[in-house]
Amino acid sequence: MSRSIAVNVVAAVGFACLLVGSESILAQAPAKTGAKKAATKAAAAAEPATPEQAAKVLDLRTFPRIAGGKIGSFNTLGMLMYDAKAAPTAAFEFQRKELTKLGFKELPGGYSSDTTASGHFTKEGFVVAVSASPSIGDPDKAGWSSITLVNSGNVALDKLPVPPGAKPFHPTPQEASYTTAARPAETAAACRKLLLAAGWEPYGQEHAQPDSSMQHFKKNGIQLLSWISTTPVDGGKTLIRYSTELLSADLPCPSDAADPRYDDSQKTLRMDEPAAKTDAIIAFYSERLPKMGWKATTEKPIKDDARRTQFLVFRNAQKDLLSLDLTQFTDIVRVELRHQTLAEVEEGERLAKAAAEKERVAEEQRNKKIKVTVPLPAKADNLDKQEPNLFEFTLGSGSGPATLTAFREHFTKLGWTEVEGAEFEKVTGEINFKKDAAELSIRYFDIGGADFTVSASKNVVFEIASGKGAASEEPADDKPAADKPSADAPKKAKQKGKQKGEPVIPGLPPGVELPDDVKDLLKEALDQVEGAKPAPKKKP
Repeated sequence: MSRSIAVNVVAAVGFACLLVGSESILAQAPAKTGAKKAATKAAAAAEPATPEQAAKVLDLRTFPRIAGGKIGSFNTLGMLMYDAKAAPTAAFEFQRKELTKLGFKELPGGYSSDTTASGHFTKEGFVVAVSASPSIGDPDKAGWSSITLVNSGNVALDKLPVPPGAKPFHPTPQEASYTTAARPAETAAACRKLLLAAGWEPYGQEHAQPDSSMQHFKKNGIQLLSWISTTPVDGGKTLIRYSTELLSADLPCPSDAADPRYDDSQKTLRMDEPAAKTDAIIAFYSERLPKMGWKATTEKPIKDDARRTQFLVFRNAQKDLLSLDLTQFTDIVRVELRHQTLAEVEEGERLAKAAAEKERVAEEQRNKKIKVTVPLPAKADNLDKQEPNLFEFTLGSGSGPATLTAFREHFTKLGWTEVEGAEFEKVTGEINFKKDAAELSIRYFDIGGADFTVSASKNVVFEIASGKGAASEEPADDKPAADKPSADAPKKAKQKGKQKGEPVIPGLPPGVELPDDVKDLLKEALDQVEGAKPAPKKKP
């Protein structure tokens, strides 16, 4: 989950959990002071938890859900959002029972109505907000509820340091608030100084209004938001708001990083830093991560000079993985630190192998040879089979459109799908087909004779059949070579002697050959001559 979304979600859940009727949280907050004290008493001196420590108390990634529930955008260690077919009160009651089974105690100040139910639960200093309300925006989810659980961690918010003179202002179980007469900028600087002294490390900031500051800090697996602004009540004083978010991974960053951005749903920390700091960043992680139980798998980063990248991989005792990737640009180095558990690494490898196997099978299918029999028009001439998947022939001028139409009918019957964009012009024409992993194209160019080219993808082997009606397809190697028709068959047919009763065309000088249409005219004339001759007389 991105940082800005997390801030909005946590704020919205906090509001929903304390909203009663149409009254605002500020109006109800004084009544919650006792709840706040009860929630923080057990965690007064607690150290912010690591993700591993927090998961032992509550892991919302594996927390029980209502049967048939559909997870929404977020399902992390500290946040669960999902929809389920149940009324809000029933949905809330389900979560209450499950938290109670785990040893959580419900804090005073919960709220329930026909449309909304909310409350807070605590265990070992951890505070979990739960809310349920009708699902909206989807007509198919009538009678469904949207359920949200947010674990803020185990930080005692009222024990966080604030500047002198700051007075409590309507605290809640998920937020400590104070007002002060100091200006926002001065207050933000003072809070930052106090938090750094308390061991909190800078972790980026949000882009806020001129009189507002939103700074993030981190300690172990807890991210703290220090939100400084002005309030329209209480004389327009400066308002200090502290809230926390439980992180799924503890990813440190250099204290001088300009704008680190942590995404909890991806467990990834990203930052763009000056290119001159590349070596310093590598040195920071090479020194810091081993202190946290991580060990580099290589002594030095692995570099790719062509891509201008380098990376380091770290593993811990549980075989979890941290990958540090750096990409060099002209003036900046883009840094990404990503966390994966052993289970996630193994699942990623499984998916990668499955994808590779799927691609291998697809490639094998694409390359599988198939034999496609192409019927050669009766008057085709100059046959030239250049490749197994490519041949050419010639027909008389003007025959292009009719021939393409015949091919269209032929291949459509064989299950080929015509690709849009066919042309049937006088001079040029083209038609294309697809079938599974095979492609086929037929085109012609006509200037005093239609020159045809029939081509296909590499997995096609053409078998050329003389005459009409030869239509078949089968694997290329199904028939022995001796049974395959010869590509020269049409030419050999022309060399056969004349049949009995066939008119004789007068001889031509060597090297001279009449066009087919002229031959047809001569044959027709000779037939007429033969028919006009008187029948021979019988010998006595």
